[in-house]
Amino acid sequence: MLKWLPKEIEKLEAQIDKLNACLADPACYSEKGISVVADELSAVEELYETKVEELLLVEEKVEEIEAQKA
Repeated sequence: MLKWLPKEIEKLEAQIDKLNACLADPACYSEKGISVVADELSAVEELYETKVEELLLVEEKVEEIEAQKA
């Protein structure tokens, strides 16, 4: 989990950047509609927040385990 979560978070960050750029470009969002793109962005941001929280929890557990070993 600790290995793949950062990569997944990076992908979500890239998606967020892409969707934000699309929202700034009428030529991009005119295909799907601005509300559809905004909804996609909202969903990706929510998933991003969830994954960041998961990563923080995993890192905390790792630190606790390392502290117990010391």
